[in-house]
Amino acid sequence: MRTVAQAALLARGIAHAQPPPGANAKVQPPTVERLSASRGRPCRSRYAMNRPRRSILAVISILLAGCGGLGGPRTLHVGEAELQARLMRHFPLQRRLLGLLDLQLSAPRLRLLPQANRLATAFDFTVGSQLNGRRRSGQIEVEYGLRYDADGAAIRLVQPRILRLDTGAGDAARLPEPAQELVEAALDGMALYRVPPERLKHLRASGLQPGALSVTERGVDLRLDPMP
Repeated sequence: MRTVAQAALLARGIAHAQPPPGANAKVQPPTVERLSASRGRPCRSRYAMNRPRRSILAVISILLAGCGGLGGPRTLHVGEAELQARLMRHFPLQRRLLGLLDLQLSAPRLRLLPQANRLATAFDFTVGSQLNGRRRSGQIEVEYGLRYDADGAAIRLVQPRILRLDTGAGDAARLPEPAQELVEAALDGMALYRVPPERLKHLRASGLQPGALSVTERGVDLRLDPMP
């Protein structure tokens, strides 16, 4: 009986020595939700509070990238497709020389020459004489440079010269020299692109003005320089 009593006392002592259930569980740190509930008001994380600021910075980065980026040259880019579309607006083009020759240029096909910083355009042409009624037709390609006209806010053709002339009938049917000069005169000074007034106003408000032009493999870049 003594042995049974001692065993019972020993078991009771072990039971009292064991830690209560859950005593070994780790204490969880207070979460954002718990803090919010304890204070009685919503609590936003630091990431959520910074989200509008990050969105604004992203928009600013995109706008700066369109102007060449921070520290880099700012440019206004006009793509090849847009140059072609703008050029098409001027054609078909008709000119008359001294009432003797009638010239028509049509179907312009633009070509970029970045190595020479110039452009070239091939045309279909027709020349008719008022004296004998004869008409000649064929294809002609003209090369030219570009300049920015500040007064008209326009990119204009300058220094056109004929690269290629094809009448399909050999040298005997070459385009008369006055007609070739008429082609060059008709293209000289033509406005290829005009800077939109809203864009020009924004540039001036930003302290920028159009500068040098450069022909690239993708189109034409108009450099934007700080105003004096």
